[in-house]
Amino acid sequence: GASLASYACLIGVVTPVIYWCLFISRRPHRLQGHLQFISQEHKTGWVVGICDCHRSKVTCCSLLCFLPARLAYTWDTVGILPYWKGVRQALMCCGLYLVGCWPCGAFIAGQRRSDLKDFLGFGDGVKSNIEVEDVCQYALCPVCSVVQEAAHVDVVFAAVRTAVREEAEKARKRLEDHEEDEEQPAEAPTLQAMLDEGFNAALDTAVMALD
Repeated sequence: GASLASYACLIGVVTPVIYWCLFISRRPHRLQGHLQFISQEHKTGWVVGICDCHRSKVTCCSLLCFLPARLAYTWDTVGILPYWKGVRQALMCCGLYLVGCWPCGAFIAGQRRSDLKDFLGFGDGVKSNIEVEDVCQYALCPVCSVVQEAAHVDVVFAAVRTAVREEAEKARKRLEDHEEDEEQPAEAPTLQAMLDEGFNAALDTAVMALD
């Protein structure tokens, strides 16, 4: 009992705080509001297969201590749920699996998976709709589902962050060029221009006098 309580405290309080300090607090933005920077290849399907956990060894191994925090980070990065609300919901899912009520846990996590797919553009397109496929995947292999979602969101976020930085740099460059143009002094009239202007004025006066 004491060991279980300690583990619950670890994954429910300690590691989420660590994850917040290391990643959430340093994240410049979410994916939400930057859909235009997501490439088409990331809107057609997952970047890794459901059985490709071995391609994300670090994420897979870290779930032993960071499962609720990692799930919450994925949901928060997309904008599905705020981080700490996601931690509570992920903990509830873990608890449901532990007490044997895995269909309920799979249903909750499957709903978030469906929302994630809708956001990325390869879901059924119906807001808040739950796809049976997503529930089944969480029922059969929840760890593989978590890793697949995490890997996809990490790849997409890295690409979007780079695109946002490049766009910000272009905007800064345009602003600097515009300020330089405004600060550039007007050219002083040359002697030739002044003579030409005086000659034209005298010519106009003479024509008017003849009229």
